Amino acid sequence: MVSDKTTLFAFIAEHRVVRDGDISADLALLEPFFRKAEAGMFDLAPAGALRHDRTAATLSIATGVEIAKISFVSLEGGAKPLCGAAAEAFWEAHARELSADVKGYLWRRNMGVFEAVLGRDRQARLEKILWHTIGEPLWHSFEKNRWDEIGNQLRLVIRANVLETLLQFTGFLLLGDERRLATLRPLLVLMDSAMPVGERRDAVGTWTTITR
Repeated sequence: MVSDKTTLFAFIAEHRVVRDGDISADLALLEPFFRKAEAGMFDLAPAGALRHDRTAATLSIATGVEIAKISFVSLEGGAKPLCGAAAEAFWEAHARELSADVKGYLWRRNMGVFEAVLGRDRQARLEKILWHTIGEPLWHSFEKNRWDEIGNQLRLVIRANVLETLLQFTGFLLLGDERRLATLRPLLVLMDSAMPVGERRDAVGTWTTITR
């Protein structure tokens, strides 16, 4: 599926409030999401390539809450891969355990300032661009490579987490809000390799994060 980043980058160039400073490094953080959308494949790294402490620190910085533990869950099922009904039951159980997600925490932490400063019109236009360039291709990528087995509930949560992170990051990039950008940069880097989902109801402070 074609995912054209030029529309988003042109919007950023046109609506930047703070125009001094080089934002090329921040734009580069968006590139992996366009590559995944273009390829139609939201590939992830294996859990062995990730560190629990760094993942927890990244999520704590982004959400503003203490995250004590990360539960890496393999999309491919680890040493004993599940398939069919067994895989669906496994992921449905994880969906039932979720009590909070990335989007919810980011929204509560930042959106009051975000909406007031960015303005509803610009926010709506930015949301539309991100939906067409990332949201739709992301959903199509969920139809392959074992993503189809995790069920609609989790897929909706994951897509919302990605889009909310991208929305806030690009919005604060427009505003030149360095303090908030600094909390979101590590999260974008993490989402290129793993997909943080949310906090487990049965273990407060433990966050499920999907890996390959």
